[in-house]
Amino acid sequence: MSNNEKKRLDSGHVLGFVAVVLTAFYAFRLFSHFGSIQYELVGLIASRIVMPHMIFVVVALFFSVIGLFEQKRWCMLVACVLMGISALFMLDYTRYIAMPALFLFFAYVEMG
Repeated sequence: MSNNEKKRLDSGHVLGFVAVVLTAFYAFRLFSHFGSIQYELVGLIASRIVMPHMIFVVVALFFSVIGLFEQKRWCMLVACVLMGISALFMLDYTRYIAMPALFLFFAYVEMG
């Protein structure tokens, strides 16, 4: 492996790691926020509205971890697409998903 290929591999791993950390932090924050709503009925309705978004974020986190540690490019691409789909479910939360999705896409490009 040449020095240039090793540099590309390392930058892809760094971008992937940053994306995994940001996504994990967001998923933890999302679950802790909707788990701490005090009124039961309001919390139940809010959780049901946001649940598809939460599921897609967790599945995207799962794929991004596999892609990072197993060096599977297609897993990073699937995670990026899942984050885009989760942003469509809750357009208000797109600002939290956009940065990790971009990092995952750039990691996908750099690892190839």
